[in-house]
Amino acid sequence: MKSFFQLFLYLLIIYNSTQNILAQNKILKDLSANLVGHWTFDNSNKLTEAAVGNQLALSGNCDAVLGPSETNGAVRIGIGSFFTSTHGISPNGGGNLVNNYTIVMDIKIPISGVWYALYQTDITNTNDGDWFVNPSGNIGIGEIGYTPKALLVEQWYRIAISVSNGVHYNYYIDGKKSLTGNIGSIDGRFALSSKVLFFADENAEDNIFDVADIKLFSSDLSDTEISELGGYEHETVSQNVKTYPYLQSPTPTS
Repeated sequence: MKSFFQLFLYLLIIYNSTQNILAQNKILKDLSANLVGHWTFDNSNKLTEAAVGNQLALSGNCDAVLGPSETNGAVRIGIGSFFTSTHGISPNGGGNLVNNYTIVMDIKIPISGVWYALYQTDITNTNDGDWFVNPSGNIGIGEIGYTPKALLVEQWYRIAISVSNGVHYNYYIDGKKSLTGNIGSIDGRFALSSKVLFFADENAEDNIFDVADIKLFSSDLSDTEISELGGYEHETVSQNVKTYPYLQSPTPTS
C-alpha cells in the first residue's frame, strides 16, 4: 500500500509538471506570434539590426557597450539621439491607429536627478515624450502616473508597458506590475501611427543611458505573459547594491 501511494504521488507530480510546461509553452507560443520587433544590440558592428522585424533607423549617435553579461551587448544612446521603428502593426483596438501594443526594455541608468526618455508616439518629435524615467527614478508620464517603485542607478531592469487604449495602461518592472495607470483614449496621445520613436523627446529630456534589449508586441500582454518574460533580481549586500540576472523561463527568442 505504501509503495502504491508513493507511486501515485510521483505520477501526480509528473502530471502537474507536464501541465505547467504545456501551459507555459502555450503562453510563449502566443507571445512569439505577437512579437513584431526585437532588437538585442549584440552585434557591435550593426547596432540597429533586428532579430525580429525591421531594422531600426538611427537619428544622432550611439555606442556599443557591455550589457548585463559578457555575452549580452547593449547600446548607449546619446543626448538628442533616438531610434525609429517602422513596426508594421495594423490599426487595432477599435480605432484608426495602433491602440493595443506592449513595449519591453532592458535598461540601466547611470545617475539620478535627470530625465530619461523611453519612447515617443509623435513621429515628428515635436511633442513631449510618452514614457520617462523621472529624476527620482520612477517610470511613467504625468498623464498616466508614475510607478511607486524607483529604479536604482547602475542596475539593469526589465521594464514594460502594456497598452490598450480605452481599457488599460499598465507599467511593469522585472515582470511584476508596478502601476495600473490612467487610461488613454482610443486614437489619442498614446496610440501609435506607422512608426514609434525610442528614446526621443522634443526638448532634450533624454539623457544618456544603456539599453540591452527592446521588444515590441502587437497586443497588450497580460500580467501572466509579462511575468513569463522575466527580469532581474536586485540584492543588497553590505550596503552595496548589486544586480544579478535571474534564471527565467525560456522566452520566444531564447
